[in-house]
Amino acid sequence: MNIPSFDFPGLETREDLAGFLAGVLESSTEYSIIAIGSDGRIVLWNEGARRLYGYEPAEIVGQPHTVLHTEEDARAGLPEQMMERVLREGKFEGTVERRRKDGSRFTARVVKTPRRDAHGQLTGFLLISRDMTDEIRLAEIQRAKDEADAANRAKNEFLSRMSHELRTPLNSILGFGQLLERSAAGERQQRHAEYVLKAGRHLLTLIDEVLEISRIESGNLSLSVEPALLAQGVQDALDLVGPLADHRGISIDTQLCEVAGAHVLADSQRLKQILLNVLSNAVKYNRTDGSVRVSATVEDEAIVIRVSDTGPGIAAEDLPRLFVPFDRLGAEASEIEGTGLGLALSRGLAEAMGGTLDATSEVGTGSTFELRLATSEPKVAFGPERARPGNAAPRLPACRVLYVEDNVSNLRLVEEVLADDNVEIIAAATGRIALDLAPGANADVILLDMNLPDMTGDDVLRELRACPDTAATPVIVLTADATTGTRRLMRELGASAHLTKPIDIDLLRTTLADNTRISVSKPTDGPR
Repeated sequence: MNIPSFDFPGLETREDLAGFLAGVLESSTEYSIIAIGSDGRIVLWNEGARRLYGYEPAEIVGQPHTVLHTEEDARAGLPEQMMERVLREGKFEGTVERRRKDGSRFTARVVKTPRRDAHGQLTGFLLISRDMTDEIRLAEIQRAKDEADAANRAKNEFLSRMSHELRTPLNSILGFGQLLERSAAGERQQRHAEYVLKAGRHLLTLIDEVLEISRIESGNLSLSVEPALLAQGVQDALDLVGPLADHRGISIDTQLCEVAGAHVLADSQRLKQILLNVLSNAVKYNRTDGSVRVSATVEDEAIVIRVSDTGPGIAAEDLPRLFVPFDRLGAEASEIEGTGLGLALSRGLAEAMGGTLDATSEVGTGSTFELRLATSEPKVAFGPERARPGNAAPRLPACRVLYVEDNVSNLRLVEEVLADDNVEIIAAATGRIALDLAPGANADVILLDMNLPDMTGDDVLRELRACPDTAATPVIVLTADATTGTRRLMRELGASAHLTKPIDIDLLRTTLADNTRISVSKPTDGPR
């Protein structure tokens, strides 16, 4: 008998079709195809079913189909309910729990349909199923990733906002504190200004370290890991900690002959930050007239830098607490300054650079901190390095500054900082006012805050760069947002420099002098 609904060569009789379907049945290894008789027993079992459930055809054919259901579903009558639904609706399709021969469970996507003879009489059921375990696992992984990404974005937004909200008031505190320190009439006023600056800088350090630890935890810390000269990093840290050591009568002995000229894989600034933290602790928590020894050795393609002190030491049970944020091991009750974050941050930085930071100690003898970093070949020099700027900020030439800032205290601070220079400041409290003023202001430099009441600083910068009259005007971003992402964005948008609040007065003056369109050495006739 011909079968007109099929137009394939070789499928002209029912026997041909039966053979074809049998081949499809056996070759479908990804799908479990099971035929169930009207009495509920399994009558056909393909290779896909064997792979999925683990039963050989000889041991499963003739068994009730309920053996494939979990015990809980069988007790709840789910197999019978599924059969009734198939008979009522003509099909069941859904995701259900299944049980393998070894007792393990998996989630399957099943399609169950009735089988009927030519007279419409029920002869059984056809059950096609597929293992969904991998798909479910991948979906869960993707969902977890999406949730982590969302949490990470929320955290970054929070860090950016907190950086701004905390730094903005500190800008006034430290800025005017610096001015008070410079203009103090007597020793008493000088001491008061020093107290203000000391407390403000302590709070600023705490804010920076909390933000740094948060960036490390979220994987958003920006590092430039490259060959770094170890001796230079040690010397830079020693130069900074030297005055504190001299004040306390602490001698520092360095033994770096073994690693002279050696390079390590590190971010130079972060290396100095770690060494400074460790050295500062070695001095602060040392005994009066004690000593600190800095040594380095090469061990298994790594350099180990050891900083040992002659302090009181730390009990073995307290050593794990050294790297716990805010845990100062009782030192908070002493007069020794600290935030309790330096070592936690240092360890995080070391690990982010592929290294380690650990400590050993003995009560009554002292402590030793070990920083391990991978060795590296020296970096190829492509040109002479720029000379470091001097400490004295240059006097500004006569120039015009457009300052885009909505905070009155910040505006007054910059006006005071530049009061002794022949500088005209044009203030704009909103981004739109700044964009209206800028084309005709003929400003030599623009100071731009990022958080404005009507638009974002990056939008203002985009429009400034798009306008022919201001496209070449130097723009210095002056903001409380100290995040790496903001720095990168401002650089990409064409900012000439990026300064964070609280401002360093000398750094602000130097940056203005370097970025105004009028050279510092060029004579001028005063503001235009």
